[in-house]
Amino acid sequence: MRRHPLAALLAIAIPLLSAAEDGELKGAKRPGPVQPDIYNDPVSPPPAPRRGGDLTFAEQVSFRSLDPDQDNSATTSELVHGYILESLVGSDQETWAERDGLATRWVIEDTLLLQDGSLLRGRVVQSPDGVTLDGTPVPKERIREVRLGTAFTFHLRKDVVFHNGQPFTARDVAFTWKLLRDPRNGMPSIQNYIQDISECTVLDDYTVRLVYNRQYWMALSVVGGYMYIRPHKAWDPDGLIDSDPDAFFKKLNEHPLLLKPIGTGPYQLDSLKKDFEVVLKRFDRYWDPVRTPQWPDRIRVRIIKDVNAQLQALRNGEIAYVPTMPPEIFDQFFEDPANARRFAAVENIYPAMGYIGWNHRRAIWKDKRVRWAMSHGAVDIDKFIREVLKGRAERVTGDFYRYSPSYNPDLKPIPYDPEKAADLLAEAGWWDSNNDGILDKDGKPFQFEMLIRDMPPTMPAIQMLLQMQQNLKKLGIRMEIKQLEWGAFLEKIERGDFDACRLGWALSSPPSRQDCFQIWHSSQIGEKGSNHLAYANPELDRLLEDCRRELDAAKRRDLEFRIQRLLYDEQPEIYLYMPAEHRAYDKAWRNVKFYVPRPGHALNEWSRIAP
Repeated sequence: MRRHPLAALLAIAIPLLSAAEDGELKGAKRPGPVQPDIYNDPVSPPPAPRRGGDLTFAEQVSFRSLDPDQDNSATTSELVHGYILESLVGSDQETWAERDGLATRWVIEDTLLLQDGSLLRGRVVQSPDGVTLDGTPVPKERIREVRLGTAFTFHLRKDVVFHNGQPFTARDVAFTWKLLRDPRNGMPSIQNYIQDISECTVLDDYTVRLVYNRQYWMALSVVGGYMYIRPHKAWDPDGLIDSDPDAFFKKLNEHPLLLKPIGTGPYQLDSLKKDFEVVLKRFDRYWDPVRTPQWPDRIRVRIIKDVNAQLQALRNGEIAYVPTMPPEIFDQFFEDPANARRFAAVENIYPAMGYIGWNHRRAIWKDKRVRWAMSHGAVDIDKFIREVLKGRAERVTGDFYRYSPSYNPDLKPIPYDPEKAADLLAEAGWWDSNNDGILDKDGKPFQFEMLIRDMPPTMPAIQMLLQMQQNLKKLGIRMEIKQLEWGAFLEKIERGDFDACRLGWALSSPPSRQDCFQIWHSSQIGEKGSNHLAYANPELDRLLEDCRRELDAAKRRDLEFRIQRLLYDEQPEIYLYMPAEHRAYDKAWRNVKFYVPRPGHALNEWSRIAP
């Protein structure tokens, strides 16, 4: 799965949302209309939106890059996508349906791979009598493979310009395809999707055809939505990607546009002060201001690592929006009547899931009995949700969105059972042979380091690890907690230089379209690969590949359930809970909507009405 607009992303382990009486999280969970200002004081008649003002919000972590494919963290992608960079196909935040984007329309065709290696394109009909292409029979003996829905011809808008004034054309699509597909780009999380797009043909300035070399149920979502289009003249003025690709990719990591992106979106980069602030300003030549309004003059992202400092900045009027905070701090903040009068209290679902991951490069995690022991004995997740998160979370047992048909409801959360954990460890050969209080096996003590990004001790993720540390100590396991600054943390994760980690995946946007290939297929193991836990299983690989090829939704659902069952049985990580988000914003801002698909807000829609 990835971040915007489809699959999942590496994200911080974040706090959650309040639960309804039936045990589910509050708020919308599925597609549907979203009303503005439901968290604000009612006003009649509703004020009309208007342009003006700077909308400043806080972010806890800084940016290594502002390119959403080089830095695939949710923080970067959620800032850049939809504001700076755009794709050929968009996604409606309310209906979750695909809609026109930089392409006004598209034609989808099938392909036939013939025995001689040539490719035919058109409308394929298969029947017991044979195969026809656009009504013409094709002898079966000539066909090597039938690929349904694999050729996409996009008709592009002619009124779009990039932020630097250059016109958007099909050549920008072709350049982006070449950039993202090449294994030298250092962007494996996107490359695993784009690498199967084997052909990109510029038919004219405003028509481009992209062809997949294999059948894939999410092909339109990927080819239309995953490629954030870059201006080829700004990225590659000398045409090196064609004439000397080695030279182009050798210098790619130093390219200035990685920190100064140029796109076609409603906002363009105004300034960047690393580790302090990113400022976007309205792009006055934007092509779609009606469907995508640009009410704020500027959108400012202020880096404030401590949540309490963020809330103080909110009170002081330095920022207008705190997009995430722990439930306890949220409750305390809104217990103050003055805060409740000035700021809106928001609780809504955030489609993500937290986990504790084991680095399977380490011998200690090779034994499934040990992993099951950790799932039973590391942390009492139900108690943690009840006492620390105030009941504001919902446990999950797999990677799929909790409220989608793809989620397997037959898999029940694993109960906290330290006695069962101790039995499994003993069965796996872990004993305290020298009475030092630490289990050992073959002369090696059971000890490991848990990696997490640096955050205050009030954050739920840290509180969970402290509880886990004590629980494991009782089982005879020594766990050390190591906190690192976000960039250094991600570097260790990407290199596979860790024993275990506390992290989370931000799910697809919209969360109804998910593909676990990116995070679990063995081909995604490696530096910067999303399978950073290095879990490899040939049966899982086969299921993931079959799932990608399956176009029938019911058959694909069966494969998705089998994928989740296998991962549940193997326990390569501890699945924790699905988050909801606690937010606070200044009530002076109106026309505020909160959506289910990430990031949950569209800041370009917010309008400052009150002074």
